[in-house]
Amino acid sequence: MSRNVKFAINTVIVLLVIGLLIGGIYFLTKGGEGDSLGEMYTDDEVVKIFSYSGDELIGADVTNKYGSYSLRRGESGWTMEGFYGVTLKATAIDTLVNAFQNVTSEGRAAEAPDDLGDFGLDAPNAVLTTTGGGRTFYIGGETPDGKGSYFNTDASSDVYVMKSYMVDVINLVAKDYADIAQGLAVENITGVAIDGPSGRLAVEMDPAGPKDQYSLLSYWNITSPVKRSASNNDVTDRLLTPITEIEGGVSGILPITDENMASTGLSAPEYVIEVNTKSGLVKYDVSASDGTYRWIRRSDVDYLMRTGADGWSVLSAAPGDLEEKLLAMIDISLISEIRIEHKGETMNFDVVDGGGDNAAFFKDGVELDGDAFRDFYSGIVAISVSGSLDGPPAYSAPVESVGSIEYVLASGESLKLEFWPGDERNYAADFNGEYYSVARKTVDKIFENMDETLAGGK
Repeated sequence: MSRNVKFAINTVIVLLVIGLLIGGIYFLTKGGEGDSLGEMYTDDEVVKIFSYSGDELIGADVTNKYGSYSLRRGESGWTMEGFYGVTLKATAIDTLVNAFQNVTSEGRAAEAPDDLGDFGLDAPNAVLTTTGGGRTFYIGGETPDGKGSYFNTDASSDVYVMKSYMVDVINLVAKDYADIAQGLAVENITGVAIDGPSGRLAVEMDPAGPKDQYSLLSYWNITSPVKRSASNNDVTDRLLTPITEIEGGVSGILPITDENMASTGLSAPEYVIEVNTKSGLVKYDVSASDGTYRWIRRSDVDYLMRTGADGWSVLSAAPGDLEEKLLAMIDISLISEIRIEHKGETMNFDVVDGGGDNAAFFKDGVELDGDAFRDFYSGIVAISVSGSLDGPPAYSAPVESVGSIEYVLASGESLKLEFWPGDERNYAADFNGEYYSVARKTVDKIFENMDETLAGGK
């Protein structure tokens, strides 16, 4: 919001205050001989309703359907009572002060109408007072041309028109004055835990870094309700990014009081989001939705924040949304052997310096064409999964595995991927004790094309 460009101010404020025309503002100013509170006429028929010097405004008490707040000017500047730790926007304060130095109208819209309710003026919206006198403003409906709203004062029953930008300033809410805390940065988040009606979902960053050599290319792990490797992209998209955008959706704030905690539902939050950052823990208490809003209490700020009820997909994230979707992502340079079993047959592949200029690949002792083997290898890593399983499938009778792929690393460590019968579309894949659902056609293609792809040697 820029006080130097009134149209920009108006546009931003209008978006923030749609539907808030039921508030009230009570202004306190220093008394002074220069106060001019009486109605007077200039030569061009403009009516001056209210005026004061800019340095006379020392406070504003605001009440609306979202609560109350008080602005006060002291020796060190402006503060908002009850919102300790909130830095106020200088541009918003300047807009408030400057907008009401001269309240004028281009003329009467109606002279002493029988029913002020016809103009939406049956209830006061703003009370502006100086120690030298005061005015109560009744802000009514918008004029047909949309350039202002009807208003009158306690000094006259006549109806005037107030400019739209002034009405918008009258209807500012606490959030418009407050410099809201910055959202967290994705790169600073090291863990997230969400507790809600469905239980706990927790992920944490692996301090060892990406596990390229072990398969899943992920540096995030799901730690609750299951222990799984998580997809970097899915953790970022479903958890981290939405959390960093919470503050961007704030449209109102309230002081932290017992009454406000109860009225917003935060005395018994529906969700609690704990975010571990490199600087420490930040906790968000999130109220249940009332269909329009949710309220938030962030642990490191001293006020409550209101957001829209929509846009909270982070609360519905589930382990299946976050799990790594690719199996066996092992860099070929780390491989020394591959053993594949299928229908009682075993094939052994040896890899020599797979990532170097002198790489060589052998099948049962026969050297293979390098490009052909690399194409084959790309098909047995990065295997897409369609979901995770809680454990091995249950069978009514003993069954044999469909086949297996064992990767022996140059370090000597062995990683085995074994496939078991599942349903008509999927196999159950056991990858070192973790079970996933993998499309049958993906696995069948690996085994069925294996001989054909590598036929003939080098």
